[in-house]
Amino acid sequence: MTAISSAVDAAHPLDESRAMALWTFVQVKIPRFTSADALMVVRNLELQPGADVKALAKRLRAALQTQGVPLKHTHALQLAAQLAGFKSWHEGGSASTKRPLSLRLQTASWLNRELEGWDDAVDVISDYFLGDIKAKGLRSYRFVFTPGALGIQQPLLDAHNAVGRRVPLLEIMWDMEDSNQLRAAVTAAERVRRRFEESEHQAIVDGVAAIQYCLQNPHPDEHADDPLNSELVVVDCEPGPYSAAEVARGNELQCWRELVTLMEDNHLEAASPIELDGLDWVCSSTKRYRWQLETLRSTGGAVPQILTRELTREETAKLLRRRNRIVRNRSYLVPEDTVRRIQLFDSERLDVAVNWGAVSAHVLADRVAREVVDQALGMRKTGEKLSLRAFENLLMALNADDPQSFILVPARKQLALLKDDGLLRALVSRIEDVEPIMPRGLDEERAKKAQELVDSFCVSLRMDARDDDAPINFIVPRHSPYLISAGAGKDLLDGLAKLGLVAYGGLTTLARWLTRAGREGKVRSIRASRAFLLDIDYAESVSRGTENAFSGSLDGGEEEAK
Repeated sequence: MTAISSAVDAAHPLDESRAMALWTFVQVKIPRFTSADALMVVRNLELQPGADVKALAKRLRAALQTQGVPLKHTHALQLAAQLAGFKSWHEGGSASTKRPLSLRLQTASWLNRELEGWDDAVDVISDYFLGDIKAKGLRSYRFVFTPGALGIQQPLLDAHNAVGRRVPLLEIMWDMEDSNQLRAAVTAAERVRRRFEESEHQAIVDGVAAIQYCLQNPHPDEHADDPLNSELVVVDCEPGPYSAAEVARGNELQCWRELVTLMEDNHLEAASPIELDGLDWVCSSTKRYRWQLETLRSTGGAVPQILTRELTREETAKLLRRRNRIVRNRSYLVPEDTVRRIQLFDSERLDVAVNWGAVSAHVLADRVAREVVDQALGMRKTGEKLSLRAFENLLMALNADDPQSFILVPARKQLALLKDDGLLRALVSRIEDVEPIMPRGLDEERAKKAQELVDSFCVSLRMDARDDDAPINFIVPRHSPYLISAGAGKDLLDGLAKLGLVAYGGLTTLARWLTRAGREGKVRSIRASRAFLLDIDYAESVSRGTENAFSGSLDGGEEEAK
């Protein structure tokens, strides 16, 4: 196992033994799979005591796919059981599924263990809250839901994984293939919320409302991912020029803080009474706000579908009761700027469109090492799209000067005509940059003004909030959070319209080299991020009927194109 020892300094003995088992299993069929590759896979898996073997097998298959190593489900179960410490799947691995929940603490891994069920999980979460409250914590907690875990975050307190991405302080994990666990997790989170917000009045519990409302009252043609891709939106419905203008979005606590800012701007006390009139929150007899549930759905293309419904009177009343109770208890709304985590933007989703033609040309022209060729071809076999992390690994292996050239940019027909700023408002806090494309033949004066509008939008974007999954090197807090940039998209489109221009938009990927100081000098790494492709054209092109086929709908649906 000398190859492993030389590959990574100070490798943990347990990691080495697991990597040895993995390498022995795989290299018989895939000789190019090295011991160093095995150790990297094991470390990336971050194996925890009591890990569920079925969930580990799924993660293992995905990790090996990024290395170009296909693995059957039965083989993955057998190998995952061995990595988890069992002799085989049949002699211990299958027994691990009898306890589907496990506890993982980022700052106290020695406390990680299996849980008996959701009653046990509720006790663990409650004990965590009580310990923090006793230690004079901020008494504010946020639930974060993923397909396989219920996580807890706290304002101004972060934990990060090995690659520097923000992760929950505490997680209750389960097998992602068990679709019933998410609903059970939401029920458990509601039990905790009621105890600490309503019974004992000890804390604010955030992040429950949107996913709960989506589960209880789903959109038509319900999709399994909808609850994980939903957030609350508040609009100003007072009659006038700004009627139906969005003023807040995200979790309930984020929206309450935004309303506090609005009340202060209108010279009202933060504790001023708010009443319910129909579906509206009425403040000072004049200001009226209405709550919505907005959900993003993946269409497999560059433009997600946006579904919006107004909250029912019962849902709106519940939010108001919670807000008023918090005000009466004089609980402190910690001014942390966050964006609700949406599963559609998870960094492990397979949504990066790769220009495999450019990859092949680079491999042939530069005569890169054989293992790089195998890795690139192996990734292509697993699918045309990669996750952000897998794409970064591929670019590091290729070591090309222009990483952007390996991204397949969406064509005009795959984008949406931006008739309003709805798509921009939904995405503005979840993208890191804008990639503009100017029309051919645009005169110098209009080109300069259009670029200034795009630059202004980008400045607002970079001052925007961070995602729960944001890397720690990209945290830029902003003052009076969402209100600053809520209208940035509208300003951009209005400015382009005055220049006789329109814009088409959709998601794409940007990649760039980053250089940082290391122990042995400067170290280069790849940073891949989601961006917004802004394809600008002349307004008369739309009137001539030359707009793209999908531009009439934000969902980019093929049925409409037909």
